[in-house]
Amino acid sequence: MDCHAFDWRGYGLGELPPAEMAECERHLGSCAQCRTELSRWQATLSAVRNLPQVEPPRRIVFVSDPILPEPWSPGPAPGHNGSRAAAGDRGPDSHRGATGS
Repeated sequence: MDCHAFDWRGYGLGELPPAEMAECERHLGSCAQCRTELSRWQATLSAVRNLPQVEPPRRIVFVSDPILPEPWSPGPAPGHNGSRAAAGDRGPDSHRGATGS
């Protein structure tokens, strides 16, 4: 049987039915590569299980969280300095002459 046909995760966790467990054990008896891989997987599982239990922080920052505090203003559009003169509008008094009369 092909090595990839076995459910090594299920075997390592003891989740397989007895017949499948026995089939995996027979294969392990003749396949050094699968024994090595299973041994590595079991070492990793053991290390993870032995990690300390830590209470997660109340606030976890995600990459999608805004960087700037709310509320924030995006400001003027690129290439626009935000003044009325830049748009050709001198304001409500633009109809008057240069002297303001």
